[in-house]
Amino acid sequence: MIKNRLIRKYTVILALAVTAVWIMPEALLAQGAVVAYVNPRGINDPNFPSDEQLFRLTHIMVVDIKCNSDGTMGKGSNLPASSWSGNTNSWLTNLVDRAHANGIKVSISIGSGTGTGFEGATDNSTKLNAFVDEIVSFVNNNGLDGVDIDWEKLKQLTLLNKWDQYIALLTKLRAEIPSCKRISVALPTAHPSPSAMFYPSGISYQIWSSVDAIHLMTYDNPYSVSENLWSTHSHAGNSNSHINNWASWGASNGLGTAADQKKLHVGCAFHGYDAGAGVVAGLKILYKDGTSCNNPGDSLFDVASKVNNSYSNGYGGVMFWELSYDLADATNPNSLLYKIWYANEAQGGYFPPCTCPTTLTYTTSPAILGLTTVRHEGNIIIQNVTVNNGVTLNVKSCVNGSITVNNVIVLSGGKLILDAGNDVIINEIDVKLGAELEVL
Repeated sequence: MIKNRLIRKYTVILALAVTAVWIMPEALLAQGAVVAYVNPRGINDPNFPSDEQLFRLTHIMVVDIKCNSDGTMGKGSNLPASSWSGNTNSWLTNLVDRAHANGIKVSISIGSGTGTGFEGATDNSTKLNAFVDEIVSFVNNNGLDGVDIDWEKLKQLTLLNKWDQYIALLTKLRAEIPSCKRISVALPTAHPSPSAMFYPSGISYQIWSSVDAIHLMTYDNPYSVSENLWSTHSHAGNSNSHINNWASWGASNGLGTAADQKKLHVGCAFHGYDAGAGVVAGLKILYKDGTSCNNPGDSLFDVASKVNNSYSNGYGGVMFWELSYDLADATNPNSLLYKIWYANEAQGGYFPPCTCPTTLTYTTSPAILGLTTVRHEGNIIIQNVTVNNGVTLNVKSCVNGSITVNNVIVLSGGKLILDAGNDVIINEIDVKLGAELEVL
């Protein structure tokens, strides 16, 4: 049993006998995010996403929040109507509580590919101010961690004169929402270059400078069209080239720092289409249905390729549409989420930044065999937890965060990994014979 031990930043491995390996600390910057767009689809299931799915995510974007043209917010067709009332929703409250207990951030995503309310909601300062006030109130009242703007209609040539309203919305949000809240945008990607087609001169720079994360929708693209170069609607090679082009464009325009590059997230598609060549239309085929189609979404190989390209180039991570399209069992190696998580962990996993430092107290003994990761943008207290045989509990604080261990037991065959950006403080831990404790 170990008591009252302060461990500075190095690695210790305990297995059968106590041994120590010293490693010099290195600078740690946040990357490896796994961002899921989540639509409850009217299922009224308080346990969606499942615990197994939550454990493999870092951020959740709750969709189907609409923007009305009068500057108000409203639910879309899929949020459970029976539990929706103004700024409260029992499914959302339950999700936020479960996610936060595991160090996962939850944002709302406002808009959609068909939504048109943004144009009216931002066409004068009065409505813009009211709209932003409602967003900020919704985020704060529901304990959310940020907001995602999904104003896709701007890709239409008839709306290109609305970009000034788009930037005004992002600027106002940044000024009004607490600085530790994450602002992200979902951007269509039919053209391989960020400076082409959708983004007039200067707009890409203003978007990049205004937000914390850019979710590149490298899916639902026209394919087999020579000028757009997409082989399928979400082709991995095309997707990786697209985010690389964004990064190169940014580096050439004063946005080449590590922090700038980590705003970029590549998109993964958990769906395909059964349609004619060159058309993103027709019957949508979900990955979980296992039906072949002539315009497929991402395969297990594809999502791993996108993860590896993102990680090796220092981008922020991957995002995907949409969680309910995947296999329900996220422990199944054929699950796309499992493959994303597996590839991400192989690269080093997600280490959160200290953008909004708080303390998370974790008191849940993992019931799932294999790896369970607890991460938090701040300090973490692990208390009254037992790590059983066959379980690996990986605890990650943020870059400047510490981990405190109170009354923890690691049984034979179990493993506890404490990965702190700062100190590990062990008040009491009992590592049984045949168990492992690794302090990074």
